[in-house]
Amino acid sequence: MIYHLAEPSEWAAAGEAGASEGTYVPSGFAGEGFIHLSSAEQVVATFGRYYAERTDLVRLTVDESHPSVAAHLVYESLVGGEHFPHLYAHLATDAVVEVEHGWTP
Repeated sequence: MIYHLAEPSEWAAAGEAGASEGTYVPSGFAGEGFIHLSSAEQVVATFGRYYAERTDLVRLTVDESHPSVAAHLVYESLVGGEHFPHLYAHLATDAVVEVEHGWTP
């Protein structure tokens, strides 16, 4: 499983987890061309780096083996050599297996 920390309003616009017709597209997708994701080992550090003061985020648990994810998922090296998963497609809501509102580590 991999994870994405979502803005509540952007996730709400996507629909329900498991819906076969919904897609999630965060606001940064248009400029970057991918959705930032984190492994289980990375998600707490990602929260601390970018969202430490937030208490309203939605943590999406994404099935990386879902065909619509697996076909567009790339692990890319960032500064320091750490590899982060990036999804070069919109996220199908049926690839989201768990939604945690108000997630904090």
